[in-house]
Amino acid sequence: MSSLFVEGVGLLEAYDDAMVPSTAASTHLSIPTIRQLTVRWPGFADGVRMLHRLGLLSDEEIEIGSARLRVKHVTEALLTRRSPKEHGDQVILDVAIEDRHRKPGRWTCILRSALQERGFSSMAIATAVPVAAAVECVTRKQLRGAIHPGEATLAEVASMALGKMRGSRMAVLAERATGLLETTTIFGAGHAKAENTARGQRTSKPCTADMPERMGFLSSGFAGSP
Repeated sequence: MSSLFVEGVGLLEAYDDAMVPSTAASTHLSIPTIRQLTVRWPGFADGVRMLHRLGLLSDEEIEIGSARLRVKHVTEALLTRRSPKEHGDQVILDVAIEDRHRKPGRWTCILRSALQERGFSSMAIATAVPVAAAVECVTRKQLRGAIHPGEATLAEVASMALGKMRGSRMAVLAERATGLLETTTIFGAGHAKAENTARGQRTSKPCTADMPERMGFLSSGFAGSP
């Protein structure tokens, strides 16, 4: 367990979640080091340990009235009754990097959903919107940089994904992706900030960036709502 301080957010706890960013590692073999961390509010890990010790994360089934339920499902149902809207729901992505000249840099993205009343949490947008936006960029040939190789061509993958998205909420969110992020970039000269996500206004245009040669990803992570 380690600590991570994010400007404008505060102190967070970070831990290795055993998730390997294999796409970047396999595509850019020149990256000397790459590490991915999950970040949470202080006390999160201790809280999970306590639930585990109390057996509240168990797969064991218990009988409640005429129903048989898994203990962890009951715990999940109770914990998810909290409204993200009332408890500062937000997602934080912090990327610390070092370029080929060992120049350190940092990129922080703080996402606070203004669509919670429509059922979209910050984490839902953080995971779904980038995928939808990436598919759109691929079809418009705007996406460059690290792309994980696969059996199907990118055009086929994008076509299938867009076909499934068409007519869904994600199609709308993909178009508004840049209006859902509040970002601060501290690497090179890039700096962008999007405001008024409730109205979906854009203050920056979608862009692409090439990955610097031998860039090292020192740490990155997501933090959900407390």
